[in-house]
Amino acid sequence: MVTISLCMIVKDEEKTLGRCLDCAKSFADEIIIVDTGSIDNTIQIAKEYTDKVYEFKWVDDFAKARNYAFSLAKMDYQMWLDADDIISEDNQKAISELKNTLSTDIDMVYMKYSVSGTEYNRERLIKNIPSIQRWKGTIHECIAPTGQILYADITVTHARVKDSEKDRNLNIFKKMIERGDKLNAREQYYYARELMWHNRKDEAVALMESILKRNDVFIENKITACSDLYKMTKNVKFLYKSFETDSPRAEICYDLGNYYQSTKEYQRAIWWYEAALRCTPSALGFNVKDCYDFLPYLQLCVCYDRLGDKQRAKAYHLKSAAIKPQDPAVLFNNNYFEKLSGI
Repeated sequence: MVTISLCMIVKDEEKTLGRCLDCAKSFADEIIIVDTGSIDNTIQIAKEYTDKVYEFKWVDDFAKARNYAFSLAKMDYQMWLDADDIISEDNQKAISELKNTLSTDIDMVYMKYSVSGTEYNRERLIKNIPSIQRWKGTIHECIAPTGQILYADITVTHARVKDSEKDRNLNIFKKMIERGDKLNAREQYYYARELMWHNRKDEAVALMESILKRNDVFIENKITACSDLYKMTKNVKFLYKSFETDSPRAEICYDLGNYYQSTKEYQRAIWWYEAALRCTPSALGFNVKDCYDFLPYLQLCVCYDRLGDKQRAKAYHLKSAAIKPQDPAVLFNNNYFEKLSGI
């Protein structure tokens, strides 16, 4: 059986840290908490779960903080969680079972990460090799895929309680630029997203368009940039541009369906919604789960209804109801079809 060091960096997480560690204590053989400057009860809460609580002076660099936490690990594999992550009992059991079966030939285990309706795979267990500084990236840090990788059917859920510091990430990027740091492709992408979220649309659009011309950008970041450009400009050409990068994603097809539905081109909208249903989630993509079934079913119901095909409309309504029977849109459609006779 392999062993796990849970390595966390935290700051002012008194509302969520206990909840997270209650999930992790069933499978973590070692819990390491690195505090980066809390002024609440975070450290006291951490000490209720482990005596391995350390302080690290915050230097506006997430990778440095995480690498410090990882450097303290003694077990076979290092694992990271954020304080506002939770793991269901079934997934806790799945991690415990994985410890019994995992071959030490595996260098990294990716697990699903569910964040506000989006699901994607992230590096979660990493073989402990103390000499390697695993984390890279001042902000939106990550560990590059390496060696033998296992994709586990295990989900960690990000359940935020407090809002993150609104300007923190943008300010870190500004400091990097002021220092003369050259942003790599990943950093440039996330800087563009920060500009977008801060309503600096013109700057965000210009930067994202330049990202699409780079050859060193992660495929999934390019595809998301196309989606973001469409949202900011309402120019459908950016959705089609995503197909130059990789195979179609359900999220893009769904947006194309919405676009043609808004112009009342219902047959074209139907084609794209059905295309979304044919898509398979990308292993490393930022997958909005509902775009692969529930949302296209809802909109196919609407499109066929607009075309006067009530039978097909109801058939797609029933498909959406089977997935989310209590969704407000499903309940509305229930009432709608109940009022129709002969359907």
